Amino acid sequence: MSNIAYSPIEIDFDDFELSSDYIENQILINKKVDDIARIDCFGVFRGNAKKLICLLPSAQPQSSAQINPIFHRWSWAYQFRDCHVICVSDPALYYSDIHASWFIGKGKIDLVNEIAVFLKEILERIGFSEDQVILYGSSMGGFGALMIASHLRGALAIAEVPQIDLRKYPIKSSIEKIEKEVLSGVKIEDYALTYPERVSVLDRFNKKNYIPPFKLITNLADEACADHIDIFNRLRELREDSAVVGDLDLTITAEDFGHKPLPTPYGVAYIRSAITAGWRTAEAPKKLIEKDTVENNKIVNLDEYRKLIDQAVDRSKSLKYIRTENEKNEYLKIKEILYRAGGINPSADWPFLKICSVEKLWTNSFNAEILNAAITAFERRESLEAFIYICRGLLYNNEAKVAVRLIADYQSKCSDLQISNVGNIFRSFVEYDSGNYEEYLKLIKDFRKNKKSDFDPYIAIPVSTVYTESVYADSLYSKENVSLVNCELHVAAMNVNNIEYIVSVSCDQKYFSEYAKYLVKSFTKNCSAEAALHLSIVDGDSEKIESSLREWGATNVYFAIQNISAGDNVGPIASLTRFSHIFQLLSEHKLPVFVLDLDTVIKKPLASMIYDFPGVDICSRILGKGVAPWEKYTGGFSLFKPTRLATEVAKNISYVAGLICTTERKQWWIDQNCFEAGIRSVLQAGGNLKIENISNVRDTYCMMPVGSGDSKKYNLETALKVVMEPSSPLASNII
Repeated sequence: MSNIAYSPIEIDFDDFELSSDYIENQILINKKVDDIARIDCFGVFRGNAKKLICLLPSAQPQSSAQINPIFHRWSWAYQFRDCHVICVSDPALYYSDIHASWFIGKGKIDLVNEIAVFLKEILERIGFSEDQVILYGSSMGGFGALMIASHLRGALAIAEVPQIDLRKYPIKSSIEKIEKEVLSGVKIEDYALTYPERVSVLDRFNKKNYIPPFKLITNLADEACADHIDIFNRLRELREDSAVVGDLDLTITAEDFGHKPLPTPYGVAYIRSAITAGWRTAEAPKKLIEKDTVENNKIVNLDEYRKLIDQAVDRSKSLKYIRTENEKNEYLKIKEILYRAGGINPSADWPFLKICSVEKLWTNSFNAEILNAAITAFERRESLEAFIYICRGLLYNNEAKVAVRLIADYQSKCSDLQISNVGNIFRSFVEYDSGNYEEYLKLIKDFRKNKKSDFDPYIAIPVSTVYTESVYADSLYSKENVSLVNCELHVAAMNVNNIEYIVSVSCDQKYFSEYAKYLVKSFTKNCSAEAALHLSIVDGDSEKIESSLREWGATNVYFAIQNISAGDNVGPIASLTRFSHIFQLLSEHKLPVFVLDLDTVIKKPLASMIYDFPGVDICSRILGKGVAPWEKYTGGFSLFKPTRLATEVAKNISYVAGLICTTERKQWWIDQNCFEAGIRSVLQAGGNLKIENISNVRDTYCMMPVGSGDSKKYNLETALKVVMEPSSPLASNII
């Protein structure tokens, strides 16, 4: 996949037909909507396709220039070689420099209907029926998938964190731009009075007298999660007036991704699962539900339940987890509301899963309250997210041997063998901590062996890059052998005279452009007199990098371009490269090597840390009880001394990375897994490796913020200002 370039053949829509000229070729077709806008469609068609997958666009970042046309996920065409795959761009991009329209057209034009008609024409030309279509999108694309599916009888929509009603969309600036650029100043609320079906999914379903089959995927951290749950309650009433309804499915992922697209393996797995399982439509049952319903012989007031859930979600949005007294009171109130909601509706698991999420963020633990809430949720509905919280809670609250037995008990209770299989991962943590690496690897292998191809929970992503072999680098392996995906890794020529240590950092060109200035400027200010900074940029642009370094006044900063066609795996490979370089740098320069994240501000010189920890081989943040091996040693702030054992660890990091790195799929956590494998290689061989836990000192030396891009940049800007202007009043506020 990594070698597949975007190079479609543009053809006139009137000339398109399913012929041998277009089979397996990338094509680009378009159709005019009005005098300004048009529908652009990228496609790869197959001779033996059983489904047509239509991928819909998300909103583009406001911080970047508009791209028109844009085909999100176009490379997924090569994930589904047994399907036709098309990507549709946002037609409204032609109206102005707008970044998202939610498929609202100018005047009387209904872009949802226009796209649906376009798709019907495509289907007619390739000999497909509407029930062979899967529409997929996230956020705006998920909104579009649901809307368009109501026009294609039998088509399935898979919608990640979609908007349900634009009148409730919290980012008002985006709606205001639609009002200005598309609706000629008309407010969205006024527009909805005439065209409610263009701003609301439920109103679209109601207008079409049809509820299409759909899968809605959300998570507890998405601000619209309550709306996603509520739509299923409201659909019960709408079903009474609909002629036909489809299979409906709500998935709340175990991981709190927030409002962003799922990792590619997840999205692909959901589509593949739908293709395998199929979906149905049927005449709608009548009078399905009244205002109150009966659950487990108890009357449930659904209005009261929804009201409590809305309160909890709304209050959660304002919780910043800064743990002031006011925040503590709010946190306790949110939990109280969730417990009340769970008491009102004895079949609802969501309130207890939300309790787990809130409590985890507040306490940064998996305490007994989380465990009890997860058990309650699991008893109400056997879900992966509840099972994972249970496993985490059992590990956190029990002795290791007891935790293993209890996890095994819950595995035996699972009717879903795939959920049960996840328990092997958590049991493996205990074996790792006890030094029983053989049993650890056996459990990891068992999970991989028993995992179905369409079952890809987030925790399976790091498991996929655990190194499970017993073979490591031999004495013939040298710094000249270091490579990734058969590409030799280059180290920049550096002047290390009078240098005490080297800092190793890596990234891709995009990440360099966004974040490198914070590291480079703070390094130059605090460390350039004692150290060299080695930047490794995957597929970087030398001219742009050199220009930026000059602009930032970089001193003792060196960079090397790695010409790796990383494909979808560019992010993980770019992060892994800094670890592969450690062996090269230690071997060549015999100096201590720090490994840092790029999005870092160095607050003071690092040399003192080398001398504060004498007699050790490696310094790293080491996380505690019940964590995964790939979480245990955190590589974003670590130090390798030029000792024999540290060099052996570094050598095996490079060796393992060269074996397991690929461009065929995204391998998030591969850097952490290679770090862990390098450490394990020495421990298994009986080496007396000395690793110092530096969790308590990291923040003394560096600012390494987490969170969203805007939040991260704000914190980095603030920290850099303090470094560059120590007298700034902000200095006393930086933690």
